[in-house]
Amino acid sequence: MTIDERLIDLGIDLGEPIPPLGSYAGAVQHGGLVYTSGIVGLRSPDWATLYPGRFGLDLSPDDAYQASRTAMISTLANVRGLLGSLNGVERALKVTGFIQTEAAVMGIPTLMNGATDLLSELFGADLVPTRTAVGAYALPGGASVELECVFALRAV
Repeated sequence: MTIDERLIDLGIDLGEPIPPLGSYAGAVQHGGLVYTSGIVGLRSPDWATLYPGRFGLDLSPDDAYQASRTAMISTLANVRGLLGSLNGVERALKVTGFIQTEAAVMGIPTLMNGATDLLSELFGADLVPTRTAVGAYALPGGASVELECVFALRAV
């Protein structure tokens, strides 16, 4: 089953790529890799921020899980927008996640499981990426999670 077929099977609609809000590209391919800019969970066509707020104040662990999952959906929309399809993506190599938190919040890495669980569902549990999770005081648009990723493309 292809990645595009898996998305359909999982009932996931990636929506449209997120238009850049400045002088940058949402995703760039170089050789066999795709790099993404920092991306938050947004809903088209109005580009409303999904799961805004600060973990430990506004959001529960389940909200943070869903926020990281929706940020990954937005990330994949940008990758698909660049490539035309996700079928050429072999796997995610690296996910860097920033989570808007209150001071001294513990357990930040587990809040990123929504993003990497989705990648596991799409590419397989044996192809989970490396991951870094960092607490941040503020993120764009008040988002609770922002992701930056590197994907490997299938050899042609």
